[in-house]
Amino acid sequence: MNRHIFILLTQAVLVVIVSGTLCNDRNIQTVGRVVFGEARGESIMEQLAVAYSIVNRVNHEGYPNSLDEVVNQKTNSGRYQYETLNLYNDKLGWNYAKKANSFEYKYAIEASLNALCSREVDITSCVTSFCDRDPCYATSHHYWSTITRSMRIGKHYFVCQRHSHPRNDRNIQTVGRVVFGEARGESIMGQLAVAYSIVNRVNHEGYPNNLDKVVNQKTKSGRYQYETLNLYNDTLGWNNAKRTNRFEYKDAIVASFNALCSREVDTTSCVTSFCTFNQCYTTPDLKNNPTCFS
Repeated sequence: MNRHIFILLTQAVLVVIVSGTLCNDRNIQTVGRVVFGEARGESIMEQLAVAYSIVNRVNHEGYPNSLDEVVNQKTNSGRYQYETLNLYNDKLGWNYAKKANSFEYKYAIEASLNALCSREVDITSCVTSFCDRDPCYATSHHYWSTITRSMRIGKHYFVCQRHSHPRNDRNIQTVGRVVFGEARGESIMGQLAVAYSIVNRVNHEGYPNNLDKVVNQKTKSGRYQYETLNLYNDTLGWNNAKRTNRFEYKDAIVASFNALCSREVDTTSCVTSFCTFNQCYTTPDLKNNPTCFS
């Protein structure tokens, strides 16, 4: 009798734990669709690794902490990071396989169920990205991430990543916001120079010696000196890029991190101001001294 009560209680606890995590019908269908598109017809282990790439992203500091946001995350060009979600024929194939309850559908759902509900062990332990060739963008080092482990399972190459910046540091976020507003989409060196303009102002006798005061310094008209901090759409853009962990956000954070933590050299050596055109209020003496002022 006691043994039976113990089993029932244990099952009840397991149901509570599972229902509060990723293991539910909706998520199983969502992940199954990705597995179907990326690895249908491949081995069970290969399909399981694809499913675990989503689970591991949800638990990884470099990606959104929501399954829907991970699956629907897009590149700078507006395409889904899980490539086959962009393909209309894959969508039709999934719908047909689901309606017919084909073996391809069943295997994709099984891989999804096993990953989301921890029915099978993640043999990669950490996979977040994969590709059907190597090297490719997903399996390569970037200045915002480092590949810590790589392996081949079937026809796919899987990698684990460590991101090269702390996402929650206050100063890095503050400077990153300025870089995002002033130079998103620009070159790495351009974004780094914007970040260093803040660092150099803090160390310059003509500006406040406090990072928050430098960033929030205003003109006589009451507007922020870093112009894009005045723009509501830029604030919305930053918040959205941060929430979805877009590449523009990552690039801005890396530039901020590299300047604040001296990970990259300040090639200007002293920049404090900049402008998008040659003669403007912040760069009055371009012939003699284009970026630095005494």
